Amino acid sequence: MSRQIASNTSSKAFNRRTSWRVYMTHRIEQFNQQKRFGTAKSYQRTLTRFNDFLNGKRLSIIQFNEKTVLDFNDYLERRGVVRNTISFYMRILKATYNQAVKEGLTDRGNLFDNVYTGVDQTKKRCIEEHFMEAIMELEITGKPRLALARDLFLFSFCTRGMPFVDMAYLQKRDIKDGYISYVRRKTKQRLYIRIEPCVQDIIDRYWWRESPYLFPIIHSDDPTEAYKEYRSQIGYYNHLLKQLGKMVGTETPLTSYTTRHTWATSAQHHQTPISIISAAMGHSSEAVTRIYLASIDGSLVDNVNAELLRGLNAHYTSTR
Repeated sequence: MSRQIASNTSSKAFNRRTSWRVYMTHRIEQFNQQKRFGTAKSYQRTLTRFNDFLNGKRLSIIQFNEKTVLDFNDYLERRGVVRNTISFYMRILKATYNQAVKEGLTDRGNLFDNVYTGVDQTKKRCIEEHFMEAIMELEITGKPRLALARDLFLFSFCTRGMPFVDMAYLQKRDIKDGYISYVRRKTKQRLYIRIEPCVQDIIDRYWWRESPYLFPIIHSDDPTEAYKEYRSQIGYYNHLLKQLGKMVGTETPLTSYTTRHTWATSAQHHQTPISIISAAMGHSSEAVTRIYLASIDGSLVDNVNAELLRGLNAHYTSTR
């Protein structure tokens, strides 16, 4: 309802002669008001690049046309911007344009037919399973920040590749009766994860904290400040992961995405059907995933995860 009201207000406030910059800025403000901070950041990043392209020239909404799109695409290519990043900008502009069409501020056209708006496959970012055990066994006593990074990395892998943002916002109330139940911030899907021994060990290590959040990543109750804390911490987390990777000798640079790629690849190596892997990781962007999500027994996903974590679980069970 709130988004519809915002849309109606926008269409009354603007007209076809409104500048594109002003309109996109308004969209960014809407996303911030809706606490969609990640989306707002993506739009702001695109607008900044587009403003560089305009170089001070005023462009109204009705003047935004296919030539504008093609010229911007050429501008980015000449500056060596990679194909996926160009596609990222184009998708943001296309979404903004479609919203303007919806609000009657411009006419519908096929402005983006001749530019790329897909996503190229990137180099694999997974590591071999034995590196997970090597990271677990690292001696890092006296290095609390590195120890936290390791715990987060292992926790993510053991929870089927839980993204850093979801770990940052994970609260103790999400953990109950042997399960973690949380809503993915990216896809809005609710996932249920059975708590394995390796997960319980990490939970126990941080449960004592006087905070609604499990991990010491976010501290503020204010949504805007909380998002800033998350953004600040993910960069430092990736920095620490590079150190962990060097300590175990993997040539693949560790990042916050490594655990998701590694879990999915490991599951595939264990002959797990793609449908179950997709369901386990909450990949709602794939139509086939949405079909299978309603029909897959949650216990199948839990059993797959338990099988993948057999080695880690054996370690935690023997040391408890």
